[in-house]
Amino acid sequence: MFRYVRTKSERCRCQAINLLHEGKCFFPVIHHAAVDQNKVLGERFTLGVHTHEVYHLNLYTKTAGEFLIDDEFHPAETGSLVIVSPWEKHDFVTRCSSFEYSEITFSFFANDSETLNIPFQELLSLYTGTEIKLKSGRLKLDARQISQFVSILSRIIDFLESKTEIGEFNAYRTLASLIDFIILNVCELDSKQPSNENPANIVKSYIDGHFIENISLRTLAEISYLSEGHIIKLFKKSFKTTPLNYQTNLRIEAAKTLLKCSNLTCSQIAKRIGYDNNHYFHRLFKKNVGITPKQYRNSYVKGQGLKKKKQNI
Repeated sequence: MFRYVRTKSERCRCQAINLLHEGKCFFPVIHHAAVDQNKVLGERFTLGVHTHEVYHLNLYTKTAGEFLIDDEFHPAETGSLVIVSPWEKHDFVTRCSSFEYSEITFSFFANDSETLNIPFQELLSLYTGTEIKLKSGRLKLDARQISQFVSILSRIIDFLESKTEIGEFNAYRTLASLIDFIILNVCELDSKQPSNENPANIVKSYIDGHFIENISLRTLAEISYLSEGHIIKLFKKSFKTTPLNYQTNLRIEAAKTLLKCSNLTCSQIAKRIGYDNNHYFHRLFKKNVGITPKQYRNSYVKGQGLKKKKQNI
């Protein structure tokens, strides 16, 4: 298990994800985030049914038992996604014989300290500017969606643990990515696509959302309804690169961001972006960037130090 708990009282200064509601601007604050949590941590009142003024996104990854939402019990199964709005009654653990979940807890505050207390579904509509509805019934993620949710949440924690302003900015940008994930995977969306939509755009959007995974040409062919050879040619014509090279570029850019904005080791970063072999990651990074990951991090740190010296002169 690894986790983040907010310890400072001042608000986040970045404006990566603000919401306007009834004439007021609300800013997000992440209170807590955890991956693979298997024991109750926090205040004693959270051991039973309770409410508080926050949003919860809670994904069970290993569990046996039930969870409670607004006086109703539901099976807690692997892949069960629980979304809790402010002041909504909930109990995640007391009726579970065993559990492991990944979660994030956050709020939105205005400058006068007012808290945004609208239902999460309404928050999604506010965020997108259009009416959004969560799918009816229990929300359940498959194995690939579980991996993607946990990966996004892990990046949020990595950025927050860096204790830097740019790290905090990237954390809240990644919170927006998590909300995007919720919209795309557990909301009712109009599935009608324009008849003339370029299949290469569909493939590009898929890679954008799954770049840390091992994506096969067969998968890309299936989602675009084209042959493997045809989609490579069409993608290259549209974006001047192949799907594989595009995915590699996304991974390298993600690695550069983590090298600058987190305290993770190079081997940890390699795993975060989809490479189990650290040596392969080093070779690939040097081939694309011209220097090793360690050299890239050191050059960034040195550049930041020079910038601060100039500001102090």
